[in-house]
Amino acid sequence: MASYSHAPAVLSSDEVRTYHDDGFVVLWFQLDADTVMAMREALHDLVAAYPHITTEGLVSPPIRYAGTRHPDVHDRYLGFCRIPAILDIVEQLIGRDIILWATRVFSKGSIRDS
Repeated sequence: MASYSHAPAVLSSDEVRTYHDDGFVVLWFQLDADTVMAMREALHDLVAAYPHITTEGLVSPPIRYAGTRHPDVHDRYLGFCRIPAILDIVEQLIGRDIILWATRVFSKGSIRDS
């Protein structure tokens, strides 16, 4: 599993207030290029591991599917859910008691010439 450097991600009081007032906030935060590449590779591996499931059907990738032969793919997704900087941001918005309820792979089809 990839390791992630941990520099605290701190939201401004204005960002926290915006979240509580509007229900969302646009963040300055970005994942580093290595983490984004690891996520792309994990998605590729997930799709390759389950070719019979459309990407829209790949729900909750951190949870090992029954009978999976690819626990490493699911474990990498769980690692992404535990990125400290993201958890720091979530904690500022909703508090320390955080539970991972669900995750989803969102995708869009490629653009093809007709």
